[in-house]
Amino acid sequence: MDDWPPSNYPILIALMLLVATAATLANGDEKLAESLAIYAYYFLVIGVAIRFFELSIPEDTLQRLNPAKKRISLFSSSLKHHGLIFIRNTAIMLKNLYGRLKLYLRRAIFEMKVRISDFKRQHPPELIVVRIREMISAIRRQILKLQRLHIVNPGKNIALISEISMNIAIFLSVFFIFSLIYGITIDWWFVKGYFYNLILTILGCLTLYIVLRVRF
Repeated sequence: MDDWPPSNYPILIALMLLVATAATLANGDEKLAESLAIYAYYFLVIGVAIRFFELSIPEDTLQRLNPAKKRISLFSSSLKHHGLIFIRNTAIMLKNLYGRLKLYLRRAIFEMKVRISDFKRQHPPELIVVRIREMISAIRRQILKLQRLHIVNPGKNIALISEISMNIAIFLSVFFIFSLIYGITIDWWFVKGYFYNLILTILGCLTLYIVLRVRF
């Protein structure tokens, strides 16, 4: 059996399974006989496929593959040896790195605790609450000042808004003229993207200016 080709082994297993199928079928166990017949069919197909490759491949293929097998075995042995060394060195390096990081983390946590304690000493919660109340009162005073300015001199604020809207309209009108010249001479599609929105903005500013001047 040492000289047998590899295809004979699955074929032999298939024949043994067929014998076992006949025996189980004779005993009346049809389910087991069906399963054995399926496995026998699989092994028979495998054996036939291997036999086909054996007949199609030249006879000296195995001899040609022997040097490659030797190289692969040498490579696998060297890879196993060097791989174990690499894994060992990596484990040692990670262990040393973990030790260093552990020291740094402990030091950082200690410094953070010290800073938090110093901050608490310099800024106690009662003082923070007092400062927040002072900020709130200052904001309220500023709001009251703005409200008084608006109540006392509403005309000045409206005049300022009217003047700003007029200046914006003039600036946008100049930009409109330059954009129109650029679009006609160079690139209209670029100007077209904002041309209509620019016109609406100019009209809005002029309308705001006219309304504020007429009503106030």
